[in-house]
Amino acid sequence: MSTFKIAGFALVTTMMLHFAMGTVFADKLSSVSGRVVDQEGNPVKGATVAVFWDVKDGTLHARKWSGVMRTNKKGEFKGKARVFPRGSNLFAIDKHQKRGAIIRVSESETQNLLITLEPLVAITGRCEIEKLDLNDLDKFWVDFGQDGGIGNCRMQNGAFTYKLPPGDYDLRINARQTEAIIKQFTVTSGSDSYDLGTFNLELNTIWRHVGKQPPEISITDARGISKDITWESFKGKWVLFEFWGYW
Repeated sequence: MSTFKIAGFALVTTMMLHFAMGTVFADKLSSVSGRVVDQEGNPVKGATVAVFWDVKDGTLHARKWSGVMRTNKKGEFKGKARVFPRGSNLFAIDKHQKRGAIIRVSESETQNLLITLEPLVAITGRCEIEKLDLNDLDKFWVDFGQDGGIGNCRMQNGAFTYKLPPGDYDLRINARQTEAIIKQFTVTSGSDSYDLGTFNLELNTIWRHVGKQPPEISITDARGISKDITWESFKGKWVLFEFWGYW
């Protein structure tokens, strides 16, 4: 619950959380097994396989809740991973974080998987916003997906970076105070980096009205107050509004 002051009134909003992956995390992890090889078919030892990765200090980290596995000298991995009803992405990365690959797995196909690594591409981008410092944004994330979540990263001085193998992806930039930005992009092989450019963020409906006079209200039905009431009737008082949704 977040409180915003609008021209002397308190606007209290309650917002429902929607998971980008379309489902609430289940407690059950699925058994998963397979091999990780290079482009010549040679086993890759010490690779990490997980469903979800984030970035800290420029390094990709596998999220434990998604299930984390590592390959042995034969390139084999076996363990538990969080496979959602509509499928999950398994992202394998070598120990030097130079090569990686993503495969799609379903609940019925989790065994004897083959993941072939190829060079990772550094994904970069920047964000700008008017009338607000980027450092003041809450829950400011850049999410990467491919028919489901892959990972995310936070902004560092208005810039972000991630690593992905060649393929088609979805990008979502989101903060509590801004409208979401969604972009599809394609990473091709043969390049070390891919610059997504600069994204201009816009304040969302609520934050565009912070500090401004509220619009006139029109009440169709009321209990305990008159339907003809105006903002002036509440002047100097605290008013509680509960929004079930503002999209």
